Amino acid sequence: KAVAAAADGATITLLNNVELSAALEISAGKTVTLDLNGKKLSTTTKTDDDTRHYYAIDNYGTFTLQDSSTEQSGEIRARGIENLENGKMVIESGTIVAVDTNGGAAVWNKADLTINGGVFKAEHEGTSSDIYGPGCVYSEGTVLVTGGTIESANKRTYAFVTKTGTVTI
Repeated sequence: KAVAAAADGATITLLNNVELSAALEISAGKTVTLDLNGKKLSTTTKTDDDTRHYYAIDNYGTFTLQDSSTEQSGEIRARGIENLENGKMVIESGTIVAVDTNGGAAVWNKADLTINGGVFKAEHEGTSSDIYGPGCVYSEGTVLVTGGTIESANKRTYAFVTKTGTVTI
């Protein structure tokens, strides 16, 4: 409700932990900042597939993620967050954890992504029989990385994959 009601350019600050049963959508033409404020944003598993969580954010507009808490304990635990179509996403801080065992990424980018900070994790440990594993950053768009930390990449997960587009680190 806060995203839908937010004026263009607004900052939405989490005051409590939140669990979503669908992705928050930032529509094309809208500019929104989400401040995790030391809180947790998580998603449930999909109704028709309990092995996959929802993505927490589907961005089609201009979206900034930050965590203003002193402890920097704000976290998104989901299949990840998505930057789609003509979206512009900037990650300043916060932790994004990809929690699924069968794909997804902390950030799934198909547009314009800037990473200035934050922590990106793929939680699944994996086994040699896994066909796919989750990852930290997947991109088919443009990415500029000036900071941030990638953690938890192991033999069944990936740290950073780009299929098309450009990456500047």
